[in-house]
Amino acid sequence: MNDYFTLSKFKRNKPSKLIKKILQNILAQPEQQKFRKLKTSALESKWGRDVLEKTTPLLQTANFVIRVDNGSTFLVCEEQDLTMLEVVLASFSQRCDEEEQEIQRQREEIAQRTKSQLSQVETAEQRRKNLVKQKMLNDRAEYEQERRENPVTASKANKLKYGRTDVALEFQTNSGGWG
Repeated sequence: MNDYFTLSKFKRNKPSKLIKKILQNILAQPEQQKFRKLKTSALESKWGRDVLEKTTPLLQTANFVIRVDNGSTFLVCEEQDLTMLEVVLASFSQRCDEEEQEIQRQREEIAQRTKSQLSQVETAEQRRKNLVKQKMLNDRAEYEQERRENPVTASKANKLKYGRTDVALEFQTNSGGWG
């Protein structure tokens, strides 16, 4: 069974589900022959040769034997005593569950690490934004203080003096007055 678990999780995902289902079906309906006979060429086309080579010893442990019938190779469970099959199913399921729990633990650990890193980045980003906001508020207050001390007046509100100063000349402003 350990040989099967040397395959990558990606390669084992679908075969593991199918193996569990086959073994459970045999245990649930031991009289049904369709669950007891597996065509190796069909399994090989689904899983690939390397997965089938690792799966065959696992199924042989569960009392499956290799039979050739009309040129096709089958894995057949001819044993009527299903205790070994129950043991294999229980240990296989337990191993798959333990592996899944370990993967889930690793995912949660990675998620926690990522969350803390994002939190640190967000905190730094928030500090930067707060500094920029504070600088903007200070600049605005400084600008308003400067305007209170030195009010800006429109250029037409002042008397304009062009060219010669010995001639009395005034220009009319937009508001209609003389400036």
